[in-house]
Amino acid sequence: MSSLIEDVCDLLDSYNGRDKVVRLACYTCKLYGCIQDEKPWQTAGSRLSSARMMLRLFDDIPMIRHTYNYGLGRHEATTTAAFLGVLANIVDQAFLPVEKACWLYDVGVLKLSDDAAYKLETFSTALWAASLFISLIQTSRSMRKLWWSRECLQRASEDGGADAKKNLDVRLALEAIVTGKLCLDITHAVSCLPAGWLWGEQIGSTKVAAIATTSSVIGIAMYFAKKRLLKTRGTMSAAVNELCDLLQAHANRDKVVNVVCYSLKLWGATANRQELMTASVRLAAARASLRLFDDAIVLKTALSYGLGTQDGPFWGTLGVVGSTFTLAYLQLEKVTWLIDTGVITVSKEVDFKVKAAHKLFWSLSAFVGFIRSLRSLHSTANALKHPEPTKCAPARFTQASLTTTKLLLDTIHAVSWLPPGWLWGSALTTKQASIIATTSAVLGLVVHYHGKRF
Repeated sequence: MSSLIEDVCDLLDSYNGRDKVVRLACYTCKLYGCIQDEKPWQTAGSRLSSARMMLRLFDDIPMIRHTYNYGLGRHEATTTAAFLGVLANIVDQAFLPVEKACWLYDVGVLKLSDDAAYKLETFSTALWAASLFISLIQTSRSMRKLWWSRECLQRASEDGGADAKKNLDVRLALEAIVTGKLCLDITHAVSCLPAGWLWGEQIGSTKVAAIATTSSVIGIAMYFAKKRLLKTRGTMSAAVNELCDLLQAHANRDKVVNVVCYSLKLWGATANRQELMTASVRLAAARASLRLFDDAIVLKTALSYGLGTQDGPFWGTLGVVGSTFTLAYLQLEKVTWLIDTGVITVSKEVDFKVKAAHKLFWSLSAFVGFIRSLRSLHSTANALKHPEPTKCAPARFTQASLTTTKLLLDTIHAVSWLPPGWLWGSALTTKQASIIATTSAVLGLVVHYHGKRF
């Protein structure tokens, strides 16, 4: 498989990488909408921005781990560097609960006066701008230090040390690009502040979108440029590290969001609280928006599997059919999303048919996954019955049982979204569907952690 596809899939597999792609798509949609004066494209950009914000609701534990590991910055070379590092952590840590409060107010869970909500939103934006400004100062200090190192190296060995000089030049170039990106981000952040705060509300929407889009392109370029940099290890407990590692992968963070989403829906349906149902809908919409970028990963899996000749005619064909159903589901989800945002305008009849087809391919994909899991369950059961089973045979059987149960629940849940008359479509109550979906979401996390034993 080509290096390009591998790089794109690696980018989309990580939470931070996918966030960069979604940010680029978000501001590109907004920029296009502003230039063409098309409201639907601006709505699409806002929908993607909302999805990014909702995933940040789960950043607390990774941020706490980072702050704990950094401590008071005693490893820094100077007191100023340590002070800036601690200050940056305080600002970033404060931003997360403030952003949560803003979101809870938006969905109706938190009751605030209009004035208090306005001040909270302003405080959130101010923290965002302050964090970027501190990062700019830190980057500028780092560039100055690299310049000094380069000059010292040049004076010490005018003929030798070519590799070291080249390495310093590359690092200086990267730091210069980061500085430029931070300047763009600061310009963007301050422009979101109220009028009277520096240049708050003084830059037009088109210019803001252009600035943010340029910054997003630089962010993705820097991601690939820094792929091989070493990462420091933390000293927190294994449990916290496990949870942070879980949240760093997009697929795993999606599992956490899934649990929270359907738990809120179940709670809202049971307690008859509309604000919790609204919060659940927002999280579900965020997950749907992020699935718009799943094609590369599904295509990579499908190409790796090929025609499934290694699994025989029946199971191989079933595997290919499953990949086809998943790809069809993703394309229909894109069309549904574009219809919902107003980018595509269709009649009510076409809208109904598209959404029904979307749910149908979701159901078929889940059902094929369930059937294929039965093969693994049968295989692990036979291995367990062997006169001399391996040590991991019981764990493999448990893993297969959990996976099959989850996929069965997913199939029941997916079919319940179909129109009336399609099997048990629309026959389950909201509470019943929420119980099934919540159980499946919890099993998804259990399967993840149980699978790590292998």
